[in-house]
Amino acid sequence: EAAEIMRDIGTAIQYLHSMNIAHRDVKPENLLYTSKEKDAVLKLTDFGFAKETTVQNALQTPCYTPYYVAPEVLGPEKYDKSCDMWSLGVITYILLCGFPPFYSNTGQAISPGMKRRIRMGQYGFPNPEWAEVSEEAKQLIRQLLKTDPTERMTISQFMNHPWI
Repeated sequence: EAAEIMRDIGTAIQYLHSMNIAHRDVKPENLLYTSKEKDAVLKLTDFGFAKETTVQNALQTPCYTPYYVAPEVLGPEKYDKSCDMWSLGVITYILLCGFPPFYSNTGQAISPGMKRRIRMGQYGFPNPEWAEVSEEAKQLIRQLLKTDPTERMTISQFMNHPWI
């Protein structure tokens, strides 16, 4: 079921990325089903941070929600639509275990420690939550949560991944 949800989200991101648009705020709160029926369609919403991105027009404004923010968005670097792929990694992680890979231990929305862990890509797959999760799913997450955006999985690679 988690793979099906991620495939649906991926389809929306694939469309945006094909148009060179970065959503920049992919998170569960921005994913809505069209109804409560079993065959409802999952829709990506809230395009307030969405922006066209090209090689000549890299993004600079730090637009984000703390749990889902890519490391390059936190720093002085320019960034591109690969920031959405990081968010897909965080959402996949949460769907499979129930909690985020990066969180603040201080009660702040985003603490210095959380920023450091995001920038360094420090997260794990602790038991018992991850004991029954397939290695394919973990491998997908590892490819999405690469701190170097040039090494991060693209939307095409994501949509063709065996777990998806």
